[in-house]
Order: sequence, then C-alpha cells, then structure tokens
Amino acid sequence: MRPPTRTAAGLIAMATAMTLLLPGTATAATPETAATAAPSPFQAISHPAGDVSAASVLNYWTPERMAKAKPLDRSLNGPAAGPDVTANAVTNAKIRPNPKTKLNRTTGKLFLVQDGYDGYCSATVTTAGNKRSVWTAGHCVHSGRGGDWSTYGLFVPAYHNGKAPFQRWVVDRWVTTYGWISNPTPQAFTYDIAAFTVKNKPKNKKGKRKLQQVVGGKPVKIKPARKLGILNLGYPHLFLPSGKPTNTRKMYYCQGPSTPYNIAGKGWPVGLATRCTMGNGASGGGWLHKYGKTWYIVGLNSAHHRHNKITFSPYHGPAARSVLKTVRSFK
Repeated sequence: MRPPTRTAAGLIAMATAMTLLLPGTATAATPETAATAAPSPFQAISHPAGDVSAASVLNYWTPERMAKAKPLDRSLNGPAAGPDVTANAVTNAKIRPNPKTKLNRTTGKLFLVQDGYDGYCSATVTTAGNKRSVWTAGHCVHSGRGGDWSTYGLFVPAYHNGKAPFQRWVVDRWVTTYGWISNPTPQAFTYDIAAFTVKNKPKNKKGKRKLQQVVGGKPVKIKPARKLGILNLGYPHLFLPSGKPTNTRKMYYCQGPSTPYNIAGKGWPVGLATRCTMGNGASGGGWLHKYGKTWYIVGLNSAHHRHNKITFSPYHGPAARSVLKTVRSFK
C-alpha cells in the first residue's frame, strides 16, 4: 500500500483554474483569455493498458516472474490522521484455506509493470453488463501525481500456490480518478479508487468466455454505511506493523468492524478504516459486507500505517460512482 511523501499536517490543496465572466463582457470567454477549469477530483480517467498484444502479456508473466513480483509499497510512516479504530476487531490476517469457493474466487492477484519494475496488487471482480470489470486501488493502475499508467496487466482470480484455477486474464483498460493522479499524498488516498477491464477469452467447454461468467462478481455499494462488519481479502507480502513476511502465494483475510477515518486532514473526504495486519500487496483487495444474501464491495485496501494496524479505504461516494460508471461503459 502506498507511502505518502507528506503527512496530514502538510496539506497541499490542488490548484484549480476558473473562467471569469465580468459585467458588460460577452457570455463566453475567448480562447486567449479563458482559463481551463481543472477536472473534478471525483472524475474518472481511463487509459488503454498498453500497446502490446495479449500473447505478449501472457508470455511475459512466466511462473518465475510472477513469483518474484514485488508488492507496490503503499504504507504510511506518519502519525494517524484521525481517531484510532476500535480494538475489538479481529486484526491478525490469516490464510484463506480455499480461495476457489464462490465467495473467495472473485478476488485475485493483479500483476503489472509500474515505474520499471514487476509488481502486484489485489483486486476483486465486480458485477457489470460487460462481465469483465474488476475493482482495485488507484495506485495499482497509475503511480500517482507525476507518474504514469501501469502496463502488462494480468489478473489471476483465486491465485494459489502459483496456480491459476480460473485462468489468467489480460487487462485491456485502466480507470481511476483525477483526484488520485493529480494530488500529492496523503490527500490523493481519499480518491485512491480504480477499476479495469480484461479481455474476453475463446469460449470454453461450457460456452463461457467472460470473466464474470467464470468466477462471478460482487456489486459495488455506493454510499455504504461507515460502520460495517468487514471481510477483507488480499495477497499481502508482509504483516504490518511487525514487518514479518507472509506466504505471497496464498490469499489472506481479516474480519472486523469499520469506522469513519480521515487520512488527509480537515476539508478532505472522510474514508473508512479497519484494523488488519495485511500489508503491502493487499492493496486493491475488496472490503466485503453482506446485505441480505448478497456480498457487496464496500471499500478496498488503499493504505496502511506502519506503526499500527490501521488499514484505510477511500469512501465509495462520487469518485467510486464515476469509476464504476466508466468501467461499465466499455462493452
């Protein structure tokens, strides 16, 4: 999970430009005098996942390369920006013994190349008309302010011991928020939401060719309550705050309550927090909550404090709605 370069005490507001209409002037500014307003931080931005072929991506991610991929380092060194999270949560991450069950198999490992190195995150398949959309963190698809988009994306649902029980799926388009790619950290974490689509495959023996047809999907809940029971799934590389290594070839989970949490300081969107020891590599893994008989994605692993067990998720408000609408628009 991503380490901010500034603490909440060093807030830097995103600069925006405005078009002014003065009395007695025309109602539309000319190109020479008009300033272009900056996009809303909640606005979704999409980008192709790269100009290489699907075959090239599949060939690139050999078993050896997948095993050596490093998690994106997304943890916070500074003090907590909000109140501590209740200590009543189950905080110690445990191995999910069977990732192939209906509940678990929508979560998987996302392999990617970012800033010149082989990395990975976690991600969860979400329901969409295109049946090929996946939910994750913004920093998994774009390295943030001053950075660039990830390439060579490959999603492996229910990844376990180096195996792909539900095949490997090549990413073809990324979606994240303008707030993530334009703000400094920690403010950017309040918009650290993303999704991506994967390429369809030739029909299998059951006539299925789309990711959601194969593993199912979890709907994204917009405007969930901030106090919920959370099932958190992901593929951490280490435990925090201890720093002890995990078995990166297996899925882990935490369970416990969430609470409102402000990671960036006064004036910035309030997100969610829960206590969990899953560290780097769990980024993008979905926070699940069951409404009735249906499990929903109500948050995601965005950042983790190094000195305690607090894991942060941006709130599923306008930014999540924008990302969801955009990723669903791709047929």
